[in-house]
Amino acid sequence: MVTEMQDAAMRAGARGATRATGLTGPQKAAAVLLALPRDKAARIMAGLGAGFAETGRLNPEGRVRALEALRRFQLLAEDFRMAPLTAVATAAVRNAEDGPEFCEQVLRETGLKLWV
Repeated sequence: MVTEMQDAAMRAGARGATRATGLTGPQKAAAVLLALPRDKAARIMAGLGAGFAETGRLNPEGRVRALEALRRFQLLAEDFRMAPLTAVATAAVRNAEDGPEFCEQVLRETGLKLWV
């Protein structure tokens, strides 16, 4: 069964050049990844899930890093004249007590809807 996140990533890839960004990786090292045309991918280790086992919440510094990365990748995508980004989040955001709040913050501050 295809998850919403996988479906969003597939739709992004189906539009031609890879146009996806996502919060990926194991919870402790959740990364923000921007796949650009011609293997010019960029990755920033946000660390959203650092401390999750103890708190059940996203790491505050990781949230800041993730938001900064998403903003940066929006600018890169504009420079490459790419279609709007598809943003995908994984377990760190899905399982966190404050995951929905983070998704709302991302939407409010970047205009990106996170697919979780």
